[in-house]
Amino acid sequence: AAGGMEKGSSIRLRLQLPHLGAIELRALGFAGQVSVRIHADEHATPALAKELPGLQAKLRDRGLAGAQIALDSL
Repeated sequence: AAGGMEKGSSIRLRLQLPHLGAIELRALGFAGQVSVRIHADEHATPALAKELPGLQAKLRDRGLAGAQIALDSL
């Protein structure tokens, strides 16, 4: 399985970025599948939404074609 996700794992990050504000990212992996949920300040959501296709492509390149990514405002 890709990235050691075969047993199930998770990560949670909280960032405070100067230009985007608060961002919280939660990723869950199990059996080679990944689910990512991103919560961001409302004003940052459009900029992050534009980057989602690139993130999905990077995950796909690493063998995680079925990755699910959701973006919500805080």
